[in-house]
Amino acid sequence: GSTRSMTMAPSWSTSWSRRVSVHPLPQIRVSRSDPVSSSSASLAERYGVTIYLSDIIYELLDWLRAELEKRMPPEISRVEEGALRVLKVFKKTGTSVVFGGSVTRGVIRNGAKFEIMRGSNRVGTGTITNAQKSKIDVKEVSSGFECGLAAYVEGQLEEKDTITTFTETVTRKKLAR
Repeated sequence: GSTRSMTMAPSWSTSWSRRVSVHPLPQIRVSRSDPVSSSSASLAERYGVTIYLSDIIYELLDWLRAELEKRMPPEISRVEEGALRVLKVFKKTGTSVVFGGSVTRGVIRNGAKFEIMRGSNRVGTGTITNAQKSKIDVKEVSSGFECGLAAYVEGQLEEKDTITTFTETVTRKKLAR
């Protein structure tokens, strides 16, 4: 019964190019009434194997689907918000940098993540911690305006670099039914 149902269960195709199939071992029968030996449990724990017991095959399939979805890598979509040409680097202290620039497209927002581009090469990343326009703290600066920024930076930021700000959305993938 259960063995036939498991082998007849659909193989779920995932976008990370793997197929899931269940290959039961006919000589081993496990149900809720069968105890899992302590040696089996310790081996499973050592090798990161999860033991799930169920008398109902569809409960097992639902559990398997949920486990696979948890282990699938998330889909990250990125939307560019704006770009700024660095005109002057004023102060560098560890990973904190204070610099000024001109917004060349879009909007530069306080708290935004960014990439540092030198020509066509990505030379670093960072997060804007403060934005100022005319020495007044602002939430965002639009295209065509100059501003001062404070940021945490990983990598080197120099004059004439371009920073490109973006937002990322993380979506958990689901298996097709």
